[in-house]
Formats: sequence, structure tokens, C-alpha cells
Amino acid sequence: YKQAYDCFTKAIELKADFAEAYFNRASVWFELPANTYPNTDGCDDLQKAKTLGFKVKDDVLKKFGCL
Repeated sequence: YKQAYDCFTKAIELKADFAEAYFNRASVWFELPANTYPNTDGCDDLQKAKTLGFKVKDDVLKKFGCL
């Protein structure tokens, strides 16, 4: 998961409005052991993906405690 997280981070660095990368990075973040990446938060990425137009369902946000 760490490698996937890093790849999605790189994709976001290359294209800051890449909504699907934010969603996928959030999905990976929730699979990582706690405090693996302490400066990030999967909820922030889910909200960013939603803001950029990615269809994030409220039940997904609720599942991860992001509402």
C-alpha cells in the first residue's frame, strides 16, 4: 500500500486536480497502518476528490468517519 500511496501522491503532484488520484490515495491511506503518513488524512483526500467532481458517495464518507 505504501508504494501505491506514493504513486498517487506523485500523480497529484503532476496534476493537482486529478480527482481520481485523490480518491484512490484516500482508499490506500485507510489500508495503511496508523501513523504511516502522519501528515496526511484520508478524509481530506476524499473531500478533495468530491470537491473536484469525483462522485464520492456519502455512505463512503460515513464509513470512514469523514462526515
